[in-house]
Amino acid sequence: MRHEEHLKQTKHKKRENQTIEKKDQIHLDTWNVRTTYVEGTLIRLTEIMKKYEIDILALQEIKQL
Repeated sequence: MRHEEHLKQTKHKKRENQTIEKKDQIHLDTWNVRTTYVEGTLIRLTEIMKKYEIDILALQEIKQL
């Protein structure tokens, strides 16, 4: 089944008091982090996501000690 056909057949429930904004584009990025153990890494990642308006960030080569 094609994605468009599936969307047409999917029933959506209306949620009260919820505003959904439609975006024309989704921004995604990938990043080789190496380690999230270094202090401040996750904070830095969230700052970068906000700065560059990244919606989805795929983290690769993650190592935790």
